[in-house]
Amino acid sequence: MSKRMLWRDIRCTFRKSIGRFVSIVALLALGAFALVGLKVSGPDMRATAERYVSGYQLADIAVTGDMGLDEDDEAKIEQASGVEKVEYGYLKDVTVSGTHDAIRIWSKPDSISEFEVIDGRLPESDGEIAVSSGLAEEHPIGSTIDFDEKAAVDGSMALSSHSFTVVGVVNSPEIISDTNQGVTQSGTGNLAGYAVAMPDVFDVDYHMVARLAYEDTAGLDPFSQTYLDLVAAHKGELEDLLKDQPEHRLATIQAEYQDSIDEGQKKVDDANQQLSDAKSQLDDAAAQIADAHQQISDSDAELEDAAAQLADGRDKLSASWDQLASGKDTLDATRSKLASSEPQFRSAAAQLADGRNQLDKKQAEYDAGVKALADAKTQAKQQAATAQAQIDDSRQKLEDGKARYKAGLVEPLDQLGGQLTDLGEQSGNEGLANLGKKLTDLGNQLESTQDDATLAKLAKNLANLVEPLENVGAPEELTDQIQNFDTFMNTDADPNTAGDDGGYIAVMAQLDTAQQQLDEQVAAGNAQFADKQAELDAAAQQLSAARNELSARQAEYDAGKATYDQGVAAYNEGLSTYYAGLDDWQEAATELQEKQGEYEEGAAQLAQAKDELASKEADYESGLAEYEDAKPDAEQKIADGEADLADARVTLAKLETPAYNVYNRRETPGAEGYTTYDSISEIVDSLANIFPYFLYLVAVLVVSTTMTRMVDEERIGVGTLKALGYDDRDVLKKFVFYGVTAAVIGTAIGVALGHTLLPYIVYSAYRHGFTLPPIELHFYWDVSLTCLALAIITVVLPAYLVARSELAERPAALLLPKAPAAGSKILLERIGFIWRRLTFLRKVTARNLFRYKKRSLMTIIGVAGAVCLIFTGFAVQHSIGVIADTQFGDIIGYDLIVAENAHVDEDEQAAINDLLSSDSMASSADVTYESLTKQAGAKNDEQDITLLVPEDTDEFAKYLDLRNRATGEQLELGDDGAVISERFAELTGTKVGDTLTFRDADNVERSVTVTGICEMYMNHFMFMSRPAYEKVFGKEAVTNAHLATLKDNGTEATEDMAARFMALSGVKGVVQSTMLINVIHDIVNSLDRIMTILIIVATLLAIVIVYNLVTINVSERIRELSTVKVLGFYDGEVSMYIYRETIILSAIAIPVGWIFGRLLQLYIITAVPPEKVMFSPTTGWLPFAISAGVVAVVVWIQYYIVKHNLRHIDMLEALKSVD
Repeated sequence: MSKRMLWRDIRCTFRKSIGRFVSIVALLALGAFALVGLKVSGPDMRATAERYVSGYQLADIAVTGDMGLDEDDEAKIEQASGVEKVEYGYLKDVTVSGTHDAIRIWSKPDSISEFEVIDGRLPESDGEIAVSSGLAEEHPIGSTIDFDEKAAVDGSMALSSHSFTVVGVVNSPEIISDTNQGVTQSGTGNLAGYAVAMPDVFDVDYHMVARLAYEDTAGLDPFSQTYLDLVAAHKGELEDLLKDQPEHRLATIQAEYQDSIDEGQKKVDDANQQLSDAKSQLDDAAAQIADAHQQISDSDAELEDAAAQLADGRDKLSASWDQLASGKDTLDATRSKLASSEPQFRSAAAQLADGRNQLDKKQAEYDAGVKALADAKTQAKQQAATAQAQIDDSRQKLEDGKARYKAGLVEPLDQLGGQLTDLGEQSGNEGLANLGKKLTDLGNQLESTQDDATLAKLAKNLANLVEPLENVGAPEELTDQIQNFDTFMNTDADPNTAGDDGGYIAVMAQLDTAQQQLDEQVAAGNAQFADKQAELDAAAQQLSAARNELSARQAEYDAGKATYDQGVAAYNEGLSTYYAGLDDWQEAATELQEKQGEYEEGAAQLAQAKDELASKEADYESGLAEYEDAKPDAEQKIADGEADLADARVTLAKLETPAYNVYNRRETPGAEGYTTYDSISEIVDSLANIFPYFLYLVAVLVVSTTMTRMVDEERIGVGTLKALGYDDRDVLKKFVFYGVTAAVIGTAIGVALGHTLLPYIVYSAYRHGFTLPPIELHFYWDVSLTCLALAIITVVLPAYLVARSELAERPAALLLPKAPAAGSKILLERIGFIWRRLTFLRKVTARNLFRYKKRSLMTIIGVAGAVCLIFTGFAVQHSIGVIADTQFGDIIGYDLIVAENAHVDEDEQAAINDLLSSDSMASSADVTYESLTKQAGAKNDEQDITLLVPEDTDEFAKYLDLRNRATGEQLELGDDGAVISERFAELTGTKVGDTLTFRDADNVERSVTVTGICEMYMNHFMFMSRPAYEKVFGKEAVTNAHLATLKDNGTEATEDMAARFMALSGVKGVVQSTMLINVIHDIVNSLDRIMTILIIVATLLAIVIVYNLVTINVSERIRELSTVKVLGFYDGEVSMYIYRETIILSAIAIPVGWIFGRLLQLYIITAVPPEKVMFSPTTGWLPFAISAGVVAVVVWIQYYIVKHNLRHIDMLEALKSVD
């Protein structure tokens, strides 16, 4: 039997119910979109992170020590089993100079935990650095960045340089968060970024971090439980290997400190000994100087006697000398007079000779000047004559040329002019006659004119007539001659030279200019010659005067020379007499000199002794002065050395056992982003296990109802096919094909968008806070095929079952409409005073609601499901949106926790107290602050717990409101037990009265009884009284921290105050509330975006559900509506006849949806939050209002659509009957 009729009927069914088909596809697509999208978003996010951290070889485990890692520590670490590679490196937290920004500088790694280079490159030399992407805007590549480093307790610095050139921008797989990069003991207490430098920049003799990669973790999903279990085992092994290292490391450091102390003590002792030795040497020198003074006094007496004898001998010798000296003075006067005259004579002779030489030289210069002037005159005359000849020659050539052209043109012009005039007059050609007259006139002017400018114009006028002349057949020789004349006069007078010279007029002008210049040059030369001749004449006169003067001076010289020769002879005679007397005196003087020598020798020895004594006294005074000057410095250095030794001994006494920290990827300092990212992906997974399934359930229920009603509508068509002979399988194909087609199309759309759009939207909601690459999309066959199978089952199975039931009837029965549901009195009918007041249409509505219970129930379920999903979305947004304001507005009242170092001296404590009492502070309270740990949670992570023990519990209540969330009861800190935060209690499964075990800062296990669970939404807290602390820890609680409230608690002011506290040497760290608020806001904003997406999907689902249910209701009751319309009811009444049911059912469904939405909200806020966060279970009014409002708007819009459609109903439909 042909199947054409069957397939025609199937196609007709598609055309008739295109709206229903689209709604089914839309419902399935929305369900698949939400289910697949949320199911694959978490895995895609983790796959993206896995590719990133694997690509940059993120370490599986990192090990740090409070005092670094020495060779013995490294030997222990390398004993760990299964290690593929281990790398050691350095790190140091510093601040950017001039700011409070704390930066962690890492050493450049080799192959573990490599850096992603965003721009530029990694450092290659000690002066280079690469900064994190968050710092790149303020410190771009090429800029210089300077750091301030806080010195260690011994005053040393870890960095050898604090100024670097930025060469690159990097991201680190260890810190993938932009907003929460970890805590630090620098700056504000929170890292603002990080950087990487060369290892040689770190000037320490130990490593600071060890990074390990294991063989058995390679290729594993780092977020899987298998990986976490393996890493936990390796971590435990390392902790066992390093358990004895703290004491060993402490002993090593103590030994190093003791060696330094011993060496310092030796230096102090040596300085004291040197000071004592110097004092002894000065005392010895003072005794020696006193002895020398006595010896010199005796020698002075002996020399005085010898000096008296020498004085008598000198007196006698002096008298004899006076006589000689008188004669010598006379001779000297004569000799001096002669000597003074001799230079004058020599000078005069020299001057005469020089005068003669100068005179001869001037005569030669004069003769040369006369000759040069004559030669110059001759040359100038020759040059002027040559130039004048050239000008005259050129002028003559021009004149000859002009005359030649005039002579050659006058007569031919006159002849041709006459001819043309006659010919024109004879022929009556006026133009020709005028041309002839013009030629004649021009010829006459040419002959008579002598002015060159006029001739040039005539030449131009003649040239303008060349073309008319050529037209009348003038001789070519004449026209050429005219043109040549014009060229000669106006363009080029000398065609033999290159280029145009401007013609006769221009050349003549040039010649006139040249003539003028030549005349000026000749005149100037003649003037110069006249001046030169005058100079020569003056020189001749000067030469004549000089000769006369020289002759007079020569005569004067000759007379003086004769007088001088006579004086010299008289002087020589007197000099002979003088030398004879001098010999006698010298003999007596020699004897006296010998005695004087003996005296001077004794005096010299005495003087030398005095000099030596003076030198020794000077040395002594100098040494004493140096001693006195150096003594205070030496004593101060000794005192400083002793003070340093005292400080070193105090530091040695303060040294505590260092902690060795073994971190997995989730625990590494700065890895908060890694953990948060994993938590976010798990939040998406948690939502995927709740929200989309519920949404899908609502969608498939509506789809199932739609397909069931479709089969009912197709009852007569089914009967027709059976009557035509089609078997049951053929008929069932119609519904199966319809359902499978809708399921495949809807699922395909939903799966495609769910694998692409939703993961991208979800990832984009979180990526702004992380430094990860774009999301890596994968296709997941399991969830896709599951969606397809669910869609096919949901759409096909109900239709198949109902169709099977219908096919069990006979064809004749199927060709008749299905009997309406049996009517019976409803409860409202039994309430007479109400029922009687209802109109007919309202009574029909009431009966239909109870008569068609299945239809009503599905409407309620569909609308309630949409309300539930919308309510849940807004309720969850409220739950996550209020936690920041609640925690830091109602519960926590402090802005900072300022933690002190373990040993704080008086000066450090005073500095802390001064800042706590500064004008910026509103108030503060003393507490004991400790960090505790406990492994808890689904992944057994190490949870950080903040322990606060107030010094004054009444004062403590002003800073922190300890209350039970459920009851609002205030919690007291008793002498026993502890109060813990609610989220921590949930993670550990602890209830009031239970015993909780944990580890303290020294990794010692402690236990405490839980006496209360307080409301707290962020981080884990434990609170104890001082007596309870003493019982749990076995020691008295020591105040080591302060809760501080600021007058200005804005983010900038809080960070500034935190930085001021961190700059104090007695402060260990600062916890800021603003940082926690920012972390909460990041989580809230990201979850808010996801919930917004789900709200949009839920709203679309509500629209499709209401449209689908209303459309089906109208199509099922089209005959009923036609009948009501035929009976005369208005369009509004006809619409309300059926739509009143929808309104009533929707009104019932809204509170039902609220109930289920509230339950779903409570489930989500329990299953979704990260381990450190608790969502508020409150709801607020907005979810109620918006969920009801959305449904009301959709129902209202749908009402007008139905009203519009009902206007076009064919009323004859009511008259149709089934044969």
